Amino acid sequence: MERVISRKMHGIAELLFIPVTALSPELSRFSKNSRASIFARTLGGIMLSSALLTRAEWGLFKKVPFRTHLAADAGLSLLAILAPWIGNFSHNKAATFSFLFVGISGLIVSGLLTERREMKQSALDPATPSSLDRAYQAAEADMNRRVAAQHEAEEEDSEIEDTY
Repeated sequence: MERVISRKMHGIAELLFIPVTALSPELSRFSKNSRASIFARTLGGIMLSSALLTRAEWGLFKKVPFRTHLAADAGLSLLAILAPWIGNFSHNKAATFSFLFVGISGLIVSGLLTERREMKQSALDPATPSSLDRAYQAAEADMNRRVAAQHEAEEEDSEIEDTY
């Protein structure tokens, strides 16, 4: 299966998915069920923390590799699928449907459709020279060596002329 969601698009999906998850008690009208509401808000908070810590365009702190983030998304998706039975609120159809929707869609987006390319180090740390910077530095060093060799050759030539 071809992975059609880029890392950037995954971030946009998270910007939509996190608030929907956290607000699902109100959106799906199960806010009076305290266990289901706590699960939804906690899940949304963990998803937000994961997103902010991820090494990606949208990550604020960029500490967690993107592939680890995707694995965490898959784990949270499985937790969402099991939440109605873990939290003992499976009798609430609206809550159960919401958690199943969050979990299944999370598995599809993170597990099946998102590309797993990590962000390049140069994009993460502006102090790290990019490949273009390194190429420029190598060319400059080479030019300096050639100029130094040229000067040495000219000095040798002038010394030879002085001896004759």
